[in-house]
Amino acid sequence: NTETSIDLIVGGQVVRTATGQDSEHLTWDSWDVTDLAGQTAHLQIVDNNTASWGHVDVDQVSFDNLPAS
Repeated sequence: NTETSIDLIVGGQVVRTATGQDSEHLTWDSWDVTDLAGQTAHLQIVDNNTASWGHVDVDQVSFDNLPAS
């Protein structure tokens, strides 16, 4: 678990995680969740960094049948 991330939680466990690139530039990230079909999931945004740099920027979350581009 990192200090700053967005996690996908299924059954109380982190099953996917995304972290930044140490940049303010927003970039797409996507997960293939085919193996999780039929399960209930939620997103968790983690922002526990207390240093001078490190924070979470989230702009758009979408659900689709295709990877983000």
